[in-house]
Amino acid sequence: MKVAFTLTQCAHRVPGGSAVAALELQHSLLSQHPLSLTSVGARDLRFGIGRGIPDPSVHYPLPYAAVYELWNRSALGGVERLVPDADVVHVTLGFCPERSRIPQVCTVHDMFPFTHPETLTSRGAKVLRTGLERVIGRADLITTPSQASADELIAHGGNAERIRVVPWGATPETFADPDAASALAHLALPERFVLFAGTVEPRKNLDVLLAAMALTDESVNLVLVGPTGWGEIATRIPNLGTERIHLLGMQPRRVLLGLMTAASAVCMPSLAEGFGLPALEAMAQGTPVIHSDTPALREVVGAGGEAVAVDDVPGWAAAMSSFVLDRERSVELGRDAKKIAAPFTWERTGELMRSVYEELI
Repeated sequence: MKVAFTLTQCAHRVPGGSAVAALELQHSLLSQHPLSLTSVGARDLRFGIGRGIPDPSVHYPLPYAAVYELWNRSALGGVERLVPDADVVHVTLGFCPERSRIPQVCTVHDMFPFTHPETLTSRGAKVLRTGLERVIGRADLITTPSQASADELIAHGGNAERIRVVPWGATPETFADPDAASALAHLALPERFVLFAGTVEPRKNLDVLLAAMALTDESVNLVLVGPTGWGEIATRIPNLGTERIHLLGMQPRRVLLGLMTAASAVCMPSLAEGFGLPALEAMAQGTPVIHSDTPALREVVGAGGEAVAVDDVPGWAAAMSSFVLDRERSVELGRDAKKIAAPFTWERTGELMRSVYEELI
């Protein structure tokens, strides 16, 4: 079986979770199954997301934004034109290029252009919405990473019979105590802290964490890790560092996982998520998650953390203080979190996706 596998999101300025997920899935497919995969990218690729782009690969001679417009507007953008001998095309974002004969599966990570357009740029919301409308109307099969995303897709016209839930995975890493202590010392971090890991953008709702810090116990420290995205919060974040708020910016993947392991809790105050990969990665490291009370995060985290309303500043402050001050609670919930995360492996994701491909050929 030969699969044309798109990786256009790896050209984004801030690749994000969808790029990490696509690359982890592709490597799982390559290592676990005798598949032939051809990577299909845009003109510019970025490699700072933990995985290289596997060969063989082909590219559109266009930047990713132009590729998305091509997919939305022209039959000339069909992936099968680049990989004419493919058995299946997998478009790993919510777009559905024209196709004539090769079956096509499209992955919809979320429905934000419909449910939270205010968290996107106006142009981005329009392009992404058009792409999703085409997926709903034309894709042979659609995969989503969570049942919550599948439910939102169905609510906006998706055919349940053509939707398959394929959850993402996480690979835990082991850190010896001296390694963890060395990393923390190098970053000049306190022993006890809560962590936010993600792109600084409006949807992540960072303001609720910043406001909560004013109400937390003085021993609570907040560590922010991740790239600067866009929006008003992105313009403010460089000036928000204090003695208790630590801005680390982008960090290598192993450093990020080390910080997750060392944290008393990982915070995900997002207004919405399609899955919430940082939550699962934290849980795989044995760290509980404080998360917004939203469907996808409730689904992923379960009993591995604590849910707080997205706008409940005192509630966030109380939860953050509780996990830092009550080490026993943090450790106990962390054990539960690790058990919950254990079945969510990239090997399983690859197996489930392979079964989706097999449905189409």
